[in-house]
Order: sequence, then C-alpha cells, then structure tokens
Amino acid sequence: MSVLVSFTPRASESIAEASAWWRDKNPAQFREELEAALSLISAHPDVGESYDLLGLPGIRRRLLRKTKYYLYYRRHPLHPDTALQVVLLWPVLKGDPPPLEEP
Repeated sequence: MSVLVSFTPRASESIAEASAWWRDKNPAQFREELEAALSLISAHPDVGESYDLLGLPGIRRRLLRKTKYYLYYRRHPLHPDTALQVVLLWPVLKGDPPPLEEP
C-alpha cells in the first residue's frame, strides 16, 4: 500500500533548481530517476537510510545514483501513517551537510 508524498517549499525549490540544471543535460534521466525514487519511497517508506545528523526527527535519505542527488524525506508529522514529506533534494557533490530545518 502506497502512502501520499508531499513536499515542503524548500523541497519544491530544490527540485526546481535541479530540474533547471538538468534541462540542458539529460532532463529525462533526472525526471525518471526522481519519479522512480518517489514511487519507491511511497511504496516502501523505510527504504531510505536513516539520517539523524541534522536534528530533525525521522529523516531518511535515498540516493539517486545516476544523477547524484540525495532525496531527504520523513513521515509526515501530521499524518505519519498515511503520508511522507520530502524535505530537500541535495547534490551529493556539494559534500556539505544539507541545510535542513523544521519546515
């Protein structure tokens, strides 16, 4: 059973930035890998690795291997049994910890 996936404003912004960057490179690859990751976490919410470094409870991340991004998400704070909340898409190559904060 799949759960709903929502996006924080920061997640939507980071996805739009990545999409704009990939537009001139390989937009289909980016879109397909992101859609596959979203489908996977929706069907299997605990598939991502736990990422507790950021002080936000319950953060998980899923690596998008081809495009080199981490998708950070958690169970939705208001609907933990039925929804996930994507909090950020972060380029692996930046190396720094992502700037996550309570939305």
